[in-house]
Amino acid sequence: MAGDHEWKGTCGFAYVATGELFFREAAEAARHLRAANPAARVCLIADKVHGEKFWDDLVLVERPNFDFRDKLLMALCPYERFVYLDTDTHVAGDLSEMFALLERYDVIGHQLFEGHDYRLPEVPDAFPEFNGGVFGFRRGPAVERFFARWLEIYAGYRARLKDGAWNYSDASDQKGFRLALYESGLRHSVLGPEFDFIVQHLQFACARVKILHGRPWSEVRRIERIVNAQLGPRAWVPLLDACVHQQLPLGGWATVARRAALQVLRGLGRKLLPAAVKDRLRGSGAVRRAFLRNEETPSSTVEHKRKWGLDA
Repeated sequence: MAGDHEWKGTCGFAYVATGELFFREAAEAARHLRAANPAARVCLIADKVHGEKFWDDLVLVERPNFDFRDKLLMALCPYERFVYLDTDTHVAGDLSEMFALLERYDVIGHQLFEGHDYRLPEVPDAFPEFNGGVFGFRRGPAVERFFARWLEIYAGYRARLKDGAWNYSDASDQKGFRLALYESGLRHSVLGPEFDFIVQHLQFACARVKILHGRPWSEVRRIERIVNAQLGPRAWVPLLDACVHQQLPLGGWATVARRAALQVLRGLGRKLLPAAVKDRLRGSGAVRRAFLRNEETPSSTVEHKRKWGLDA
């Protein structure tokens, strides 16, 4: 594990926050980061300051795009080694091990079970897509060329989004990252799911989960308590709002059975109830807590999607 000296000056974390909504979220994310990593150094990359200082280093940009292109501004972080975190990440453990990896590798990131919605002829299917919420980089000429190429590729994909055309993989930063990384030949390491645990997706873990990714904060903290209550091989199943272990105790099976029954009722309701009744039920807090708790529909997520053009 990296020692305390690894946090001093030459390495740290980067948040990109263009717009007040993401600025406020970055401040909250940094608070959780420092609670678990008191010596962590933070670089904020933003268009303007919207509140009290929570960073060590500030990089201001003049003409942000307020879309996925702004994420690539992470390249402006001045640290020799840095970990980029989305503003909707919740840090719940010591992350110094990530910088130990960056002593050996140029790039680190979390493999996704995604990328099935498009094909890249230049890239074998065996080379996976990485999530855009947690990346680590070790600076050097090859990494600088990688950032330039990533931006070039992404601009080409985004140029396809015109005249009402919409494709998430072209709008997102992840496809361009995948192609640029494959072309680059950079030494890279895959992070385990414990370092980018996306709470709205089916997720697997074995060790303690240290970075949870999602909204809102209250739900993420609740899920962190559930998934870290018992370590070992386990799966977080959002549909059941339950963590399923390889060796599940009797009480755990009862929880899974109860949640499964709720989803059966939900499925029957969707098929049998009139649309007006379904709309009224969706507006009920009790119904949302019982049936829809982990779906990406809280108002904060909807607002973030609108800001980033994801409701097109």
